[in-house]
Amino acid sequence: MEPMKQEGKAAHQDFLPEELLFRRFRSGDIVEGEILPSSLRFNEPPSFCRERYAKPEDTIHPNCADSRDVSGFGVFALKVLTVRIEMKDRTDKSYLFLPVHKPLANCYAHSQVHCATSMDGFPSASAPDHVEPPKEVRNSFRVRLASNLSVLINPETPS
Repeated sequence: MEPMKQEGKAAHQDFLPEELLFRRFRSGDIVEGEILPSSLRFNEPPSFCRERYAKPEDTIHPNCADSRDVSGFGVFALKVLTVRIEMKDRTDKSYLFLPVHKPLANCYAHSQVHCATSMDGFPSASAPDHVEPPKEVRNSFRVRLASNLSVLINPETPS
């Protein structure tokens, strides 16, 4: 079954704390059953499929992967309450991490974790631009996420 398509439906920014976020990962991103924190990149906001509109399998469907074949990837899940946090850098500047529903035409569940430096107008239908956090904050956030996720679908091992 294909993932839910957008078909004119608006984004919903009402994430419940216990809602799961699903993300795919490669076999090289897992070592001894643990996802490597470095598998979460921040050159753009990390993408997820939200449980409210998707099943874990949707995350590895071509519709939710820019038409790529990612069928051999694994899928992990983490709770929204894990990503909805504030972290500070060495100068005490705050960075807020929040999930943002950013539907795609073929993948209504598509969401991202944005980092912002201000709560002004956040979250709203038009979320603020993602701010790339400094390396120290990024690394701390990655470690926090990696320690709070669970693998739902194991990736295929390369032959």
